[in-house]
Amino acid sequence: MNNGVFVLHAGGLGDLVLASGALAALRESRPQARITLALRAEVAPLVSVSPLRASVDAVVPLPIDPYRWAVPSEALFGALERTFAAVARRPAETFVSAELRPTWLTFALGARLKPREAFTMRSIEYSRALVGAVCERFGLSVPAFRRYADVRSRTHELVRYERLAKALGADPPTPPRWPVPPRSRAVLKGFGLSPHSYVVCFPGGSAATPGKRWAPERFVAVLAAVRERLGGRVVVAGEAAERGLLERVARDCVAAGLQAQVFAGDLTGLGTLRVLVANAWGYLGNDTGSVHLAAVHGVPGVTVYGGGTWPAYAPWAPGSRGVVAPLPCFGCLWDCVFGHAVCVEEVPVEPVVLALLAAAAAPVAPPAILESAPPFGPATLGLIRDAAATYRSAQVDRAARLEALLSRARTRP
Repeated sequence: MNNGVFVLHAGGLGDLVLASGALAALRESRPQARITLALRAEVAPLVSVSPLRASVDAVVPLPIDPYRWAVPSEALFGALERTFAAVARRPAETFVSAELRPTWLTFALGARLKPREAFTMRSIEYSRALVGAVCERFGLSVPAFRRYADVRSRTHELVRYERLAKALGADPPTPPRWPVPPRSRAVLKGFGLSPHSYVVCFPGGSAATPGKRWAPERFVAVLAAVRERLGGRVVVAGEAAERGLLERVARDCVAAGLQAQVFAGDLTGLGTLRVLVANAWGYLGNDTGSVHLAAVHGVPGVTVYGGGTWPAYAPWAPGSRGVVAPLPCFGCLWDCVFGHAVCVEEVPVEPVVLALLAAAAAPVAPPAILESAPPFGPATLGLIRDAAATYRSAQVDRAARLEALLSRARTRP
């Protein structure tokens, strides 16, 4: 028995932050185990600059993004060959798929590692034909997975990680809380900042779901509205690929009478981002990993939510507030019938202003959600409901047709 635990986490920054409590609980319950964490390359650097490094023995940045592949091809097989090489000789008595949305890679890695026991949540639909093609190509057989949660129950991510810890024999983790990073003052000095003298704003978002964004001018409007009461210094933060957006928001903030500067990080910048977030007096942003990074450091603030995965990532830490305008199409997993996230775009400015003021006034109050009335009448809401139902039915049919085509291609001589 190799006493190894292999954890696959193909989610983003926020998912990893929320999983940190379960990983710590797993380490405490299995102190002698060798825990390997495989995750997307863009978030792997967070492990070395956070408390996560005490929970795992090895980190494997994945040379593949499973969400970018849907059909078998020689290019996919080549990427998967590199992935298998990266995880070779990793001990895996226990295999855990820890992300919100397991993909075909969960089954491929589970088959390759051949663990004694394997865990995943109730799987969202995946291509059995794709998994079958991978198994045929590499001579694999998929292990039986034990399910520790059900995505259809729409539970919060923290609850799902509690169930994972329990399934692995660990005590249920408490909501994670990270200390202020060491050497923070030196980093802040380089930006001309002092602790708790600024608000950090995240107007960008995940590249995988670019429609999940509130309008940049609305962020500026909120920050301008609280300028007199909460100070006027802003750090506009995001990924290096978003630099144009970040600089535009910073310019608009300056035009509105605020002091603003930009941080656009790359793969090596997560340590700096953590310092900037942990030392802010508050945060304001879209539903991205960075807002969870703020919450885990006890920074109060506000997130503007849509309905793609609501309420899996709803506010969870003291001082955190969420503003959402419920629509009957919620639960789309960001496959939007309209092609852009109306649910996010139509959240008004005023409730976000009120929520940010409330978060600043009560930074240790329990997390709260402010539901804004949808800006549509009953007739329009009915159209949205019917259109969403028709679109989802069509998507299910489309997936079934694609699955049939892939299956037929596999069996064709």
